[in-house]
Amino acid sequence: MIILQNFVDVVEKKKEFDYQLLIKYQLLTNPDGSYVVLEGGKVPYKIIDGTGEKGKEKVFKSGIVDFNEDEQKMVVMIFDGYCEWYAKNKNIVADFYRRKKS
Repeated sequence: MIILQNFVDVVEKKKEFDYQLLIKYQLLTNPDGSYVVLEGGKVPYKIIDGTGEKGKEKVFKSGIVDFNEDEQKMVVMIFDGYCEWYAKNKNIVADFYRRKKS
């Protein structure tokens, strides 16, 4: 019975919503839809609140990635450091959504 109770305790703790589902990335673009490319071939990006009003989203993280014609390759570059960033900032993200919900 102790093993089952420990399992139930672990499951109860895991009921926290995965707030990563509400976060999205945004590569910055010009009004014509082309990417903003800075000197050195870098494209700015933001990790933002995916539930926010367009243009008024909470920015959790911003940075730059190397420009590539293949958008998917730029996305891979964004997420190279995302996991480490999220691990360090998970509580900040969770607190933001908890306050937003109430």
